[in-house]
This record gives sequence, C-alpha cells and structure tokens, in this order.
Amino acid sequence: MATQTSAEQGNSNHAEEPADIENVCGGVGSAPSQSGAAPEISEEEVERRYYRPLLQAAFKGDWESAKRFFEGDSASKTAKITSRSETALHIAALSAQDQFVENLVELLSPYPEMLEMVDCDGSTALHNAVLCGRIRMVKALVRSYPKLTQLPDNKGRVPLGISAVEASMHKEIARFLAKSTTDEGASHRPFSSPSAFKTMIGLTFAGHHDITLYLVERYPHLLTMRSRDHDQPYSILDGLARMGSHFPSRTRLNILEALIYKCTPVDLNYKPTDENADPALQCLTRSLWIAVKIVVPMIERVHEVKLRHMAAVELAKQCCIAISTMNTTEITHFFQEGGSAVSSYSHGN
Repeated sequence: MATQTSAEQGNSNHAEEPADIENVCGGVGSAPSQSGAAPEISEEEVERRYYRPLLQAAFKGDWESAKRFFEGDSASKTAKITSRSETALHIAALSAQDQFVENLVELLSPYPEMLEMVDCDGSTALHNAVLCGRIRMVKALVRSYPKLTQLPDNKGRVPLGISAVEASMHKEIARFLAKSTTDEGASHRPFSSPSAFKTMIGLTFAGHHDITLYLVERYPHLLTMRSRDHDQPYSILDGLARMGSHFPSRTRLNILEALIYKCTPVDLNYKPTDENADPALQCLTRSLWIAVKIVVPMIERVHEVKLRHMAAVELAKQCCIAISTMNTTEITHFFQEGGSAVSSYSHGN
C-alpha cells in the first residue's frame, strides 16, 4: 500500500487515503473471461477485502469500529492488513490518529513485543510516528516498549536518526528520543553503528546542539566520529563550521531582542535536578518560566536563539578538547581531512 504523509511541518500530518481502500477488491466482480469461467480471486485479494473495514477505521481513527473488529477477530490486532505488510497500528500512526494509537498500544500491553512488527521497509509504528512528528504517539509507544528506540529500519535508521534528519522541526521528539535511546542491551547499538554519524550531523544542521551535547556526554566517541562519505561533513566540528548562523557573531538582534537575550537564563544541563534542592521551588521556577514564554512569544524565540548559540559554542569547545587528546599525527590527519570547512571555523568563529 502506498500510504503517504503530508508536510511534516504541519500540526496534523494526515496521510492520504490508502490506495488499498479504493482498490481493495482488485479484480473481484470483473467481467467473466472468454472461457466463461469466473475470474480467479487470489488469497491476498480476499484478505484485503476482509480487512478493509479495519483499514478504514485505522485511517480515520474510528476506534469503536476497530474495537468491534478486534473483538470478533483477536488476531487482527497485529495482522498485516495491506500489501506493504502494515498493521492497523502502522496505518493509524501514518494517519496521525493519536488517540487510536494510544488505545491500541494499551490493548496490546500484555504483549508489548508485538509493537516490534515491521512493514516492508522494516519500519515499526514508532518510525512512522516520528516521521509524522507525533509526540503523543512516540511517548505512548516508547513507554510501553522501550526497546523500540533501538530497532533500525531496512536503511539502518533508528527512530532518533529519523527524527534528526527527516523530522527536525519536531525538537521535542528528538529530545525525548535522545533520552530514551541507548546502546545498552541491544543487538543493534544506535550510537556505535555507522548511522550514528548521520544522526549527529542531522542534529547539528537542525541546530539542536543542546541535544547533541547531552549525547556526546554519554558517548564521547561521537565528538570525533568521522564520515568517509565526502558528500557529508567530515565531523561534528566540520558541521558546526558550516552553520555560522548558529553562533553569536553571525546573529543580529534588535535592541529589545538584545535586552531579552542578555536577561534570558539558559540551562545546558540535561542531568536530573539537584536532589538537595527544594522540589517545590524547582517546580515553581519551571512553571513561571514556562508561563512567561507562553505570554511573550518573543522571549521564547530569543531563548531558543541563545540556547542554540551557547550550545554551539560549548559543543565546539568539547570537540576541540576531544581532538586535543589525540597524538600529533592524528590531529594533523583530522584537520587535513576536514578541509576548508574546519579551517573557516577556526578563523570565523
């Protein structure tokens, strides 16, 4: 089935109606052959016709209809109902049906491993939810079965990688997945595989340097990880060099913005808050700051600019510290391979 999502930047990335809904019966009901015999109906076409009500329910978010279908056929909760081997959960995720996904995840909670089911592209429902920018779905799926964050699709991309490269507008999802994804206890180690570099560069180009800082603190080798693909930046430092607008020296602010910039607090620390601090005071401080940003959108915008600036500078600093631990030959090789981009960074920022 050729289910597609709409523009990722929208708030409701609804998929177009699945082609299988319109063509679900294929040749069923067509004219008899010249021999007079009825046309042969394949088993696949019969299955498509059988699952058509469930497919429509998942696409439209009609939970009551889907629930009745599940009650009549328990196996249909995880059945592959399209020609692309998608389940009802895949379809609902692609169709931005948050409540439907949450309900189905709850229904499958006794068997969370069922959430691992993939379509013909090797994508789980979590991959689809990330691609559509649906934070509610992402949280529901990950909290039910955390292992989903470590499962790659057929291209080797884990959900965080897709978030960094193809859904970079949705920073909240990238932040959540960064905290939820780990190399521990996985056959596929997301931060030790070659695809880890694309994830880090994706975060760099998106300006999510605070998230990158969090990840390199956990996995320091990422600071000097290098790509052998000359169509990509050579390292994180090289990527930063190409993003001059992410640094203070390349940003212009008006008088009011400059004043807000100076007064706005920025925290680059993703660690748990101080256990000795007063929880009530911490909660009050966070609540007040959130309220201020909601009331005055400019403050939120300037805060994001300052956060990006400070995180970019700190990330560049951490890269340089990591490079300084290399021997002379390795350092020379690193900058020679980095080319003009790294050189321009050292002179321009």
